[in-house]
Amino acid sequence: MYNTQVNRSNRWVEQNHRKLKELIEYVSRKGVPVKINTVVASSEDFGRAYEVMKWASSRNIAIRILNEVESNEKSISAIRNFFDSLNGIEISRKYIKGSSSGTIFYNVPNIGEVGFKILIPNYLHDMCKCCRIREKGRCGEYFYGIRLENLLGNYNIRLCVHKTSPETYYRLSEFKETSAFEELRGKINE
Repeated sequence: MYNTQVNRSNRWVEQNHRKLKELIEYVSRKGVPVKINTVVASSEDFGRAYEVMKWASSRNIAIRILNEVESNEKSISAIRNFFDSLNGIEISRKYIKGSSSGTIFYNVPNIGEVGFKILIPNYLHDMCKCCRIREKGRCGEYFYGIRLENLLGNYNIRLCVHKTSPETYYRLSEFKETSAFEELRGKINE
């Protein structure tokens, strides 16, 4: 059983991995840009993550390593050790303005460019100012970005992965009239 997977049978995991690989190869051949994200929670995941990296790099598919949010510091330390063990060299960084999302890019011998997804503390004032999750230090993604969801045929904007409330969830048609939209517009135009 893989450390970062839901508890499923090995047969189920292998079948789903095979189907997913076939789908990734198919859409990639059709010219659709594809990125593979894989989680490294601890050193136990190094072998699996390296196999994913080899498979993706042999097909010119972009790769991103993500930390396990529930064991954040341990996972980030493991990822740094993983890149060190592969003689990976940092080559660049990319940050998304107004978001907590960033990527550190490494050149890994025999693989090529691999991204390490990082989160930078970034909050929306109106949404996060009285948040108990934030106050308890349990906010796993900060403000990552806008998510578009279809709920029973209605499109909605979700701003927080942890809760659904009037400060975090809006009808798409009404979002441009909110203080959250104005705050985001200001962050992007800074």
